[in-house]
Amino acid sequence: MDVVVFSSAYWDEPLWTNKQHISVQLARLGHRVVFVEPGFARPILNRRLRRMPGTGGPGCPPLPVSGTFASEQGVHILSPLLLPLRRGPEFLRRAAWHLLSTWIQTLIRQLGFGDPWVYLVYHPEGYRLLDHLSPAVTLYDCVDDIASQPHIASRPALARGVRQAEARLVARATCVTATSRPLAELRGKEHPRTFYVPNVGDHDHFARAAELPPAPELEGIPAPRIGFVGALDPYKVDYDILSTITSQAPDLTLVLAGPGETVGANPRLDSLRNRHNFRLLPPWPYDRLPELLAGMDCLILPYRLSEHTQFVFPLKFFEFLATGKPVVASPLPSLKEFQGVLPFPATRTEWVSAIRQAIHLPAEGRGARQRLARKNTWESRAGKLVEILQEHMDKESGP
Repeated sequence: MDVVVFSSAYWDEPLWTNKQHISVQLARLGHRVVFVEPGFARPILNRRLRRMPGTGGPGCPPLPVSGTFASEQGVHILSPLLLPLRRGPEFLRRAAWHLLSTWIQTLIRQLGFGDPWVYLVYHPEGYRLLDHLSPAVTLYDCVDDIASQPHIASRPALARGVRQAEARLVARATCVTATSRPLAELRGKEHPRTFYVPNVGDHDHFARAAELPPAPELEGIPAPRIGFVGALDPYKVDYDILSTITSQAPDLTLVLAGPGETVGANPRLDSLRNRHNFRLLPPWPYDRLPELLAGMDCLILPYRLSEHTQFVFPLKFFEFLATGKPVVASPLPSLKEFQGVLPFPATRTEWVSAIRQAIHLPAEGRGARQRLARKNTWESRAGKLVEILQEHMDKESGP
């Protein structure tokens, strides 16, 4: 199967998500994959101009500003970083999309793509390529309710544009997949062929935490250590929970690692810095995450409950379970089906109690957590997407 992926993220992002992982898995399954980045972004352009190495998944050397190149995993990346695909006057954007479609057509001919080929979309604006290209099947893999993200929802015109683009994409897609049940229910009202294909984790990578010694950077940080790794923006992370942990449990050390600000200033993070039992580590290289998590006594998923996070299924859920460490998480709607596997405290006070219980009995439920993680991998998710794509390719081709 030949696949063109239109991504909402860049190949060398510090935190890899569905777009990169699924592309890699499709390539490992023997499919030819073209990964198309989402156009102009000043921070990415500045980084590449300075030839800074990426810190995402494996195989992220310094990337060119624009052009095509092959990753170590066999994915062909097309970087139209100088094209204004998402911002600017409409006439200029139309010209940019037309140029990009020509670029894609040239590349897939060079790679020997067969006909039919499939189009896997992660960004709503990807519908614009359908004005120029003719894939046999278009799958919108919906991994987030983008318009409800606070930095977008707070700008009505931008949010309206995202909703309109998503509606156009859904209307033209052959089928839709969604990474959480609430998100699948939402998209299912708009498209009859919507499938729930949940987020997963890199089991083999994170299971190494059970065998590795803790990262040397943790030396001198008092145990027990309570850890969270990932983007620390306050629209996702509940800082009231973190503040309660540090104030009501002075014998526990809260350790956070990740970018503190990805979409704006983060004064809530600053408010924790003077706590004696708080440590903030820089963004951590993906290949070293297992040794960092190996040094934690309990892992937490302290997500805010909001209009946006009601649709979120954290990628870190199965990654944390794979470590075998105790995990405590916010009661997100997407995680309701996992009641009984780990505690979901409803109040801030319950958070402290749940963490203490987890530290006291770290082996309790470990087998169930690891079995669940072992069943939900990037290999399994890619396999489900391939099944859906193949089924619809067969339908489109007819008898």
